[in-house]
This record gives sequence, structure tokens and C-alpha cells, in this order.
Amino acid sequence: MTTQTAATRARAVEPPVVLCVDDERFVLRSLREQLRRGLSQTCTVEVAESGEEALELVEELTGEGAALAVVISDHLMPRMKGDELLTRIHARSPDTLTVLLTGQASAEAVGNAVNHASLYRYIEKPWQSADLLITIEQALDSFLTEQELRDTSLRLRRSQEVVRQLADTKRELESRMRELSGALVELRATQRRLVEAEKMAALGGLVAGVAHEINTPLGIGITAASLLRDKTSAFVGSYRRGGVTRNELERYLGTADESCLLILRNLERAAALVRDFKQVAVDQSSEAKREFVVKDYLGTIVQGLSPALRRTSHAVEIVGDERHTLHSYPGALSQIITNLVMNSLVHAFAADERGRVVIEFWSAPGGALLLRYSDNGRGIGSDSIKKIFDPFFTTNRGNGSSGLGLHIVYNLVVQKLRGAIRCDSAVGDGTVFTITLPRDAGPVGTIENTPEPAKM
Repeated sequence: MTTQTAATRARAVEPPVVLCVDDERFVLRSLREQLRRGLSQTCTVEVAESGEEALELVEELTGEGAALAVVISDHLMPRMKGDELLTRIHARSPDTLTVLLTGQASAEAVGNAVNHASLYRYIEKPWQSADLLITIEQALDSFLTEQELRDTSLRLRRSQEVVRQLADTKRELESRMRELSGALVELRATQRRLVEAEKMAALGGLVAGVAHEINTPLGIGITAASLLRDKTSAFVGSYRRGGVTRNELERYLGTADESCLLILRNLERAAALVRDFKQVAVDQSSEAKREFVVKDYLGTIVQGLSPALRRTSHAVEIVGDERHTLHSYPGALSQIITNLVMNSLVHAFAADERGRVVIEFWSAPGGALLLRYSDNGRGIGSDSIKKIFDPFFTTNRGNGSSGLGLHIVYNLVVQKLRGAIRCDSAVGDGTVFTITLPRDAGPVGTIENTPEPAKM
């Protein structure tokens, strides 16, 4: 590594100042000319004819931020001796190197300058020009080296402080990361529990639907059986009394045949309802994949929602090819439709409104199923639709909404059924969910690996 000279370093920044002080003008002129000739690329030379003038110049230079590197002072001057001047300059500018230039200074004066002005050199008059230049160049080099060391030390201290702050920040970030990791684990566990709770709530609604739907055919069957029993009791009484006529026999047989047929049909209807609802319940609690007829299965799902629908004036219509089948996860489709219908009932319609929900499906190129779920409700604002599939987002939290319904729908469509879902809506224009499902769903994914919903 090459060593920079005082001249090289001086050119890199503002050149340092050398101040010459003497009460004899020819001495000052000689000093200035020699220094400017020999060190013109290294320093700026200033002169003063008295100690007072020198102190004023020092105040001015240091006030302007100039680098006062060296002061060369005569000793014997009126009103202020050289050792006193150098002592006062040293007090004002401790980094400035001091040189006493005289032929008449006493040992006491030199010692005073050494002790109180940190005297750098003592040069006797008359001086040798070469010796003067070497001395001042060495002084300049020493001054600049000291300045560089001080600057380097300051930068080092600042760097150490930055490193310390970075280390503190790193420790704080690591602590926060541990906290966030723990919170994320807990959040995922809570999300799984909430998802399971939503599933159980859906099954609870299904049970209510089963009870409500079966009540009708069972009620008709019980009424028919009760009528048949009454008619049979009356017929048996007449028979035992020996008074049964041909007309009574024919009427009884007609009533019995009609009642038995009514009982049979309603029991068969109840059995079919139990069978269908049982299949939906099994599907919702199972991961099994099977072949099923889409329209029939959608009808069974909607029928299971009849208790909730009967409390309103809303209607649900299913439109699609009765022959279309899927080899997929019917339980997932049941949860999707259930959540969409309940979402419409809770959010889309006013209490006294007669709403309409249409579930349409048709085949797309490649065998995929396109399912379009739409309602004619109040619609969704642009700010909300961007977050519609986000977990825990809801506009109805005060009424018990968890904000997980449509997030579950998204996960089921994208992960379990390997499909895609899009929501289109505007305030006052209803809401449309367009779902694309493959003819044959692939392996089941996991909620943790679910990508973020696309923002529209």
C-alpha cells in the first residue's frame, strides 16, 4: 500500500493553513515566499504582524472551519511574546502544531512553549530554507495524519454503534419472529377448529332439514293409518253383528286399498329422504370420492336447507342437464352450496324481500362442469369484493357471522375439488359465483397450502 504525502492528501480536500507571525515585515515576506515556493501544492500561507492580529486571524479561520495546521511565530514581539501567543492558540485550537522561530528565546520561554503550547519544533534564526521546508512539510503530514486517524476513529465508533444497533434490531426481530411463528401456529389451529365447527353446524342444519322433511310424509302416513284403523274397527263391528252388506264391504275395501297405497307411498318417500340425507351427511363427514348425478344431488342439498328457506319468501331454482355426472367429492360440493345459500340468506336479502337464487350448471369444453350460482340480492361493494374469500372477513360480525363461510368455499373449490371460483358483483345488482370443476377431481389438498384468493 502506498503512503500519501502531505501534498497529495492536501489536494484531495481543502488545503490546510500555515500561519506565520512576526513583527518584522521582511521576515514575514521571506517566510511566505519560501513556503509558497516549496509547498504551494500543500498548504495556504497566511501572515500576521502581531500576536493580537494573529489571534483575530485564528478566530476567523477556525470559525470558518478552516484546517489551521501550523503556526510559526517569532518570540520577541511587542505586547505579546511568542510563547504566550502559541499557548493561547493551542488553547483555542489544540490540533494546531506550533513552531517557535527565533534566535533570542530563553530556555524558559522555550520550556513554557513546550509545556503549555505543545511545541512541535524550535527553529533558530537565521534559518536554512531547506530545513524550514522539511520541518513544515513534516508538520503538515503529521497534522493530516492525525486528522485522518481522528476521522477514521469517529467513523469506526459510528460503525460500531450501527453494528450494535443492528445486533439489537436483529435480536428484536428474531424475538418478534418467534412470537409471530407461535401466533401463526395458534391461528392455523384455531382456523382448523373453526372450519370443523362450520362443518358441524352444516351437519346440524342437515339434521333439522331431515326432521322437517320427514315430518310431512310421516304425518300423512299416520293420518292414513289412523283412518284405516277406524274404518277397520267399524267394519269388524258390523261383521260380528252379521250385518255387513255388499256395499259396506266394497266401501271398506276401497278405503283400505286407498289408505294402504297412501301409507306405502309416504313411507317410501320418507325412506328416500332418509337415504338421500344420510348420503349427504356421510359425504360431508367423509373424504370419499364417488360418481354422482349433479342435479339430483343439488336437489337433495337444497331440500336439506328447506327449514331455513321456509322461514323466508326466497326461492331456489336448479337448472341443468339431469344426466350430467361428476366423479368427485359430493360432500365438498354439499358444503359449497350450503355455504353459498346461507351466505345469500344472511347477507343478500332484506327481511321482507322475496329473493331468488338460481344454480345453473353445464358442460364446458374438456368435460369440466361450469356451475353458476347467482342471487338477485343487494350485491357487494368493490371494497368488500376484494376481500370476499379472505378468512374472517365479514360485514355481519355483529349477528354472529364468523367470516369463514366463503373462505371455506374457496378452499374446497380450489384445493379439494381442484377447480376455480370467481365472484362478480355490484351494489344493487346481485352476486354471481362462477365455479369451474374438473370432471374427475384429483388428490385432496390441504388448507395450509391454499394460495391466496385472486383479487378482482
